[in-house]
Amino acid sequence: MAKQANLNACTDAWQIDLTSRIIKLRVEISNGGSEEHCVHEQPLLLHSGWYKDLHTDDRDLFCVSMNCRQEFPVYTKWLYTHKIDTSTFDAKSFSIRLMGCFAIGGYMQDHNFQDAVIDEITKGAKEELVDRVFLFHVELAYYLTKGPSTLRRL
Repeated sequence: MAKQANLNACTDAWQIDLTSRIIKLRVEISNGGSEEHCVHEQPLLLHSGWYKDLHTDDRDLFCVSMNCRQEFPVYTKWLYTHKIDTSTFDAKSFSIRLMGCFAIGGYMQDHNFQDAVIDEITKGAKEELVDRVFLFHVELAYYLTKGPSTLRRL
């Protein structure tokens, strides 16, 4: 029987069952390019409503169609660490890349990831990594989200 993760929001003391099967996520973008990411099934089942709806015992490859391929590794790392890794983001693209992460959370139906991204955007604003909100950012937020969205309200 697989170990259950203890997802206490106040601590990192939770466990992932590294014996759960490996799932391949092929991220496809509109220009026809794609890349594969391998993730253990357990964190996907715990966090992704999209994966919960699609998973079967006999399938190990799933296609994800989106235009935020560059940010997808941030999501796969978050599944294991519950930390948003912005170390590869430069100051010029910091907020745009985080908006891409938020869109990934929406696609994957992972509200905990989206909340963590909003926390990073807020933290970045406090640390002046996000110095101004341009009209482009507002338009991008509306393009990437639907209906009532935390990113739109932010």
